[in-house]
Amino acid sequence: MAQIYSPKQRQSTKRWDYTVSSDDEGWCHPTGYCSGWKDYTEDELDALEKSGNDGMREWYGEMLPFKEHYHSTGHASAEEACACYRAYELDLDLRLDVKARDEQRKCAACGVWTQGMASLGSFRRWPLCDEHRTRGQVEALLQVSDASGDG
Repeated sequence: MAQIYSPKQRQSTKRWDYTVSSDDEGWCHPTGYCSGWKDYTEDELDALEKSGNDGMREWYGEMLPFKEHYHSTGHASAEEACACYRAYELDLDLRLDVKARDEQRKCAACGVWTQGMASLGSFRRWPLCDEHRTRGQVEALLQVSDASGDG
């Protein structure tokens, strides 16, 4: 089952959400901050964990600081929806503490040799030295990859 991440326009309001979908299984729903926020009670969290959703309480605790970013109002454009999902990824999936164990690469920003890495999700990684291993530098690298069609 392939999951497809893309901005989609609502038929009802013509507003845009960033979505995840499966053509094979015929489903689509907003993801990231566009998915809206659900407040869980302690009893609901207990029930979810007892029903096999291990780590639900931990996940909820990690999301709570970003509660104000979640919404269900949509966006005026596909570009806004994409930017919203990019912010979600940077807030929740960016790791700046990654170190390569037995190799060095040239920093993507300045070219100095480093073991330092930044990662975004499971598949995107950049060698970055201590000085350039920042959210701002990763955002700049993402803009370059978006402009070239690699992102």
